[in-house]
Amino acid sequence: MLLAREKETTVPTHNFTLHSTQQRVWDYVEKIVTSKSFSGSEFLRRFLKMLVTKVLREEEHEIKEYSLGVEVFGRENFDPRIDTIVRVQARRLRLKLQEYYRTEGQYDAVRIDVPKGSYVPVISHLPANGITPANEVCASGDKCRIAVLPFLDLSNPDAADQTLADAVTETLISALTLAGNFDVIVRTSVFSFKQSFRDIRNIGKRLNVEVILEGSIQRSGNLLRVNARLANASTGFILWANTFDIKAQDRIATQEQIASAIVPRIRDRLSSFSAKSA
Repeated sequence: MLLAREKETTVPTHNFTLHSTQQRVWDYVEKIVTSKSFSGSEFLRRFLKMLVTKVLREEEHEIKEYSLGVEVFGRENFDPRIDTIVRVQARRLRLKLQEYYRTEGQYDAVRIDVPKGSYVPVISHLPANGITPANEVCASGDKCRIAVLPFLDLSNPDAADQTLADAVTETLISALTLAGNFDVIVRTSVFSFKQSFRDIRNIGKRLNVEVILEGSIQRSGNLLRVNARLANASTGFILWANTFDIKAQDRIATQEQIASAIVPRIRDRLSSFSAKSA
């Protein structure tokens, strides 16, 4: 499929004031689009800049397939029912971002993902110098043994939100299992530690795992803040941490969006550890 003729496009970040956190995000966007992974991909660079600009301007509601087809790809009389350009390029963008974070962006303090099924990017702020070296974390063989502890609901004690936290935990267990890189502890075993504040090293010994994923969900209106942490089960040190905000959608879509943002990062991080120790 032919793309529209290339033309000069300026993403209008200068039309609003970037506060320090936004500027930090934009600095990483510039790092991504000038990376080797994105070399020769002008449309993908423009695509990513447009998506992030909309989020920074709190205009996520304007991220629609039609507007992207017109504004990013220059399609006149664009009909998304018959023209798949946006969906095809979104898949390419996801793959390019995965490639970037496996290589040049492996230790970036900001991560940007476009979850499958959505065009709204998830922007995650990782702790500076917060990744503990772990060349021998997964030393048991081809697969890493992992447990997903029940996510905590930090909102008001609302039964519906706690049900969502439990559903997110189950979705993560299934997604990690399907990823194929892990031996995942079954739900009934990990849910016995729900609301438990034991030392994570003791939980690791009880479950005989190498890494543990834990996290929390906090609601503010229709916004969900998700915190996720991956820890070395034998030392208790954090290997990876992630905080991101998403807009609450249909319950199943929300679960899938959270899993899509977390699982690829864990897979990439632990795969890189395994490769180093091989």
